[in-house]
Amino acid sequence: HARVSLRELFSPQYRRSVIVGSLLSTVALLGTWGSFLWLATYVDKIAEGTAQAGTAKAIVSQWQSIGQVAGGFMGGILAGWLGNKRSWLLLCGATWISVMALFGLTTEFDFRVGLLAMVAGLFVTAYFGWLPKYLPELFPTHIRATGQGFAYNIGRVLTGLGVLGAGMLAQAFHGDYRRAAMTMATVYLLGLIVIFFAPDTGGRMRPDEEK
Repeated sequence: HARVSLRELFSPQYRRSVIVGSLLSTVALLGTWGSFLWLATYVDKIAEGTAQAGTAKAIVSQWQSIGQVAGGFMGGILAGWLGNKRSWLLLCGATWISVMALFGLTTEFDFRVGLLAMVAGLFVTAYFGWLPKYLPELFPTHIRATGQGFAYNIGRVLTGLGVLGAGMLAQAFHGDYRRAAMTMATVYLLGLIVIFFAPDTGGRMRPDEEK
């Protein structure tokens, strides 16, 4: 029943966990909302004037969803199999490549858009299986819910600001959503750096401090 304050959350023993957890959440969320979710708008644009114009977005959404469902399960399993840090490195590299391929290799609507959307959806969504496994491991019992909740939700706040920046990028690129999405996808490369500062939990919950 003890209450946890933000002052305690940012005390020396938890500060690193909070900051790194927040940055990891920001990478995952900003990558999703800042790059991948431009896909529907992009598909509308490249399918405009074609016979598939009316159904293109729905078709790609179906393929994308197949990858996303699988990715939601894959993230946590991958972290348990390879370890937190190695699985994160794999996810960041694979996600960046798949998102860049999705927008970089498709300038007109054809079967490749759906296929690449499924692959990108797999990796983009895997973070949302990875984060619920790793974030709780950063904190002991009495502060676990507060710590993981703060880390994840501060990522949402920073992502909101980043998405505004993505919109400004699209305007700066004269409505070229492709270039804006590819630019925002570089956040996954920053994730390759952040993970090296992450505490090594050994895949276990942080033990409670002795009173």
